[in-house]
Amino acid sequence: MKKALLLPFMILILLVSTVYALEDGLRISDLTIYQDSDLQRSIGDGSVYNEFIVPGGDIKFEIELENTFIDKIDIEDIEISITLYNITENEDIFEDVSSFDLNYDKTKTKSIRLNIPDDAEEVQKTVEINIQGIDENDTIHKIDWFVYLNIEDEGHDVRIYNTQLNQTIVNCGETVKLIVWIVNDGKHDEEEVVLEIENKELGLHNVYDNIEIDEDEKYAKRILLNFDNVNKSGKFPLQIKTYYKDDHLDDLTTIDLWVNQCKNVLVIDDEDISEEESDTQTTAPQTNIDESDTKKQNIPVMLLAFFIVILVILIIIVVVWLIKE
Repeated sequence: MKKALLLPFMILILLVSTVYALEDGLRISDLTIYQDSDLQRSIGDGSVYNEFIVPGGDIKFEIELENTFIDKIDIEDIEISITLYNITENEDIFEDVSSFDLNYDKTKTKSIRLNIPDDAEEVQKTVEINIQGIDENDTIHKIDWFVYLNIEDEGHDVRIYNTQLNQTIVNCGETVKLIVWIVNDGKHDEEEVVLEIENKELGLHNVYDNIEIDEDEKYAKRILLNFDNVNKSGKFPLQIKTYYKDDHLDDLTTIDLWVNQCKNVLVIDDEDISEEESDTQTTAPQTNIDESDTKKQNIPVMLLAFFIVILVILIIIVVVWLIKE
């Protein structure tokens, strides 16, 4: 009976001895990020690494672990892994290190290097750091940290440094000449520069792609803008944008243009169209006679027929009377 009562307590003690301990006995005492073995910065859990990570470069995570036990408990089989999520579309980077032991009241530093691909999407990325080990009492120690990286290549700098219109006021049917000057102040020769001119109200959206501009060179684009069938008047800002690598927006500026509406352009909404159609329909000459007019014309005819019938009856009566006499 006593053994039966002791059994549950023994199982409970066994379970307690193997539960997960979150950062008890094992902790990250320092996390340092190195970029191309030059720039370095220490950050903590939930922090953002403020320096820009350049696509095509390397980044190294240096993790210092500490065994906080002071009662001679070692932590064994420690595993460290790092996952950089969505570095490109639906792709992650995963790296880890071989397992190791950490004696009580000691520290140990491990490094993991990640290669950032050239086509990495230039947005903020999430990095997950997972650490797990087990001590001599079979207690599992687990640490999960998240840090955030900004992927952006400051080596690209395709700027709009001047714009010019040959006229700032345009009438219907006229053509305007726009010149856009672009300079490559970056550290790369650019082969996929895109220039975009847009104004949604005017229905204007011109895109010029595959522009090549070498480092430190300037480029001028002459553009003819035609304004036929303009149905609005007023001031319209033209948005001018430059992109590198086809879709990475780099610079944006606006230039104002005054537009006069075309006089022969008629803009009618649906309700006006239906009203106008009803007002402008051609009415054919009426060949049918109104019913009331028809009835008025039939009244004399009916009276004449009535009198004729009466007259015939009277004649018959007179003839019959004369015969009897």
